[in-house]
Amino acid sequence: MNGAYGLARISPLRPLDSGVLMPIASISKQFTAACALELDRRRQFDIDKPLGAYIPELQPEYRTPTVRQLLDHTSGLRCLYDLLLFSGFESARPDDYVLESVHAVRSLNAEPGKWQVYGNLGFELAARAIERATGENFYNVLRATILSPLGLENIVPVRSGEIAHVYSGAWGERRDVTHLIPPLLGAGGLAASLDDLLAWARAVRVEDARLHQAVWRGLQKRPALQVDAGWGYALGTAIMRWRGLEMIGHSGSLAGVSTTLISVPKADVDVVVLANTELPTDAIARGILEDLLGEAWIAPEPKPALARHAQDLAGSVFADADLVIGFEASGERLTFSYQGVEGIPLHDEGANFVFAGATGPITIIPTDPTSRLVVEAGGERHVLHRLAPAPSIQAFGSVEGSYRNDELGVALAIHRDGNELRVQTTGQHGTTTAMAIAMAPDLLKVSGQFLRCVLRIIRDGDAVVSLQLDTARTRHFALTREDGAVLNGGSQ
Repeated sequence: MNGAYGLARISPLRPLDSGVLMPIASISKQFTAACALELDRRRQFDIDKPLGAYIPELQPEYRTPTVRQLLDHTSGLRCLYDLLLFSGFESARPDDYVLESVHAVRSLNAEPGKWQVYGNLGFELAARAIERATGENFYNVLRATILSPLGLENIVPVRSGEIAHVYSGAWGERRDVTHLIPPLLGAGGLAASLDDLLAWARAVRVEDARLHQAVWRGLQKRPALQVDAGWGYALGTAIMRWRGLEMIGHSGSLAGVSTTLISVPKADVDVVVLANTELPTDAIARGILEDLLGEAWIAPEPKPALARHAQDLAGSVFADADLVIGFEASGERLTFSYQGVEGIPLHDEGANFVFAGATGPITIIPTDPTSRLVVEAGGERHVLHRLAPAPSIQAFGSVEGSYRNDELGVALAIHRDGNELRVQTTGQHGTTTAMAIAMAPDLLKVSGQFLRCVLRIIRDGDAVVSLQLDTARTRHFALTREDGAVLNGGSQ
């Protein structure tokens, strides 16, 4: 059962149908991982070799992770999406953008194998490693190893097919952003129809005999981490738990694209939702599951965390060297911010609060909420301490100025706009702007359409010498202050 609603293109007008090719964003990762596993099975590729065996021109730190660690998000490498954010969205990127962008990058998020955090760079580099190992175009290898055996030859690279256009913005203000889809390969470069993806979802779920069982089992093999929540991300596949259901699948998003694929093996059900604009496809897919399966399969909603039950937490900020979280009362509910991403809902599981994300849970253990708490996320355990209350934004005047990261050639400027601090990053492909909000002394939360992060202010005595930028996917991104910068007609 499938259906299509809306338009594949506004001008000239073209309706959607279930056979129209749509960008599938990060659902592409499942195909990339399957391709790597099949080549590994054939001994044409080794996913347990360091990346440097295939791409030796990278910096030493980026040659170290294995391809397997790229595919299960434990490589420690920076997230490509954050690199895109920092460099801007105002112009299209060339096909060699990825390797060109990271050739000088040495800084890591973490030591390989220690922290699992979702990112895109690993899958892009894995696809390029496959090209180096085989001497063939990645898509041609994917078609020969995975797509053709399964009869899915209609799945094509986004940039080579007649695809639905993608649109960004509020209703009535949609703009066509098809030309700004980044030139991705393994992380999000495929277009497929709804019919294609339903066939793929079923193949994964039933372990279709046209591919070796080792491929299907490999997609669901999770890495060994310090903290094992029992579910989370495997190789190109999210292992999920939701309201009593054990699910596998993937979601994806780009500017103008939102996609979700979910399978429930025990119920023999697959749900795929593709949108060529920003819609909550995860919520839509789960709503379809509710309608299909009903109370016999789906447990009641978990209890929401209530602000009145956590009065010691609401309005507080906790941090360690790697992680910053804050808590807010949103009506009756307790929500939290994670590395600057706000409004995340929490569920009450007795002694703990939990957010069940698509790639694994974040568990908050309030051991002593007046001074410290424990957070388990991404296979790590953090002990966070409560920070002093935030001063007024006027106390951050010394942070105004210009900063730079030479690894990426990115500049960041902070300037006052009335009673607000504005943040702007500038790179080769445009600018990204946001507003800074005080979280704690020497700690700002940055909030904008694309850029959501925290900025830690690093001082030498009273002088601000650098910033450390942390997002949900990037840690310890350093920006060094540039002296004598002129900003908005003023000087420092």
